Amino acid sequence: ADGMDALDAMKRDHFDVVLLDMHMARMGGLEVLEHMKRMQLRTPVLMLTGNEDAKASADALSRGILAYVPKPFDLLQLEHLISLAVCSHADSTKPA
Repeated sequence: ADGMDALDAMKRDHFDVVLLDMHMARMGGLEVLEHMKRMQLRTPVLMLTGNEDAKASADALSRGILAYVPKPFDLLQLEHLISLAVCSHADSTKPA
């Protein structure tokens, strides 16, 4: 899948967490993130990347992602981050 496919899926279904790659065909992760904001989606985002550029990391974090995950990543760490994202999303959608 690519960024366009991800947006189409988010228009059809609800997700507890979104994993995006910084560089995808047709639309990169940061561009998907901007579209999500315009769509007012508050789904937690984990940004995966093979690029360890500090500027790109800071840019992604400033745009509201939950975590910037460099590749190769540890599966246990990724599982932990996904659990945190799901829990934070569940807490933010509970009525007060």
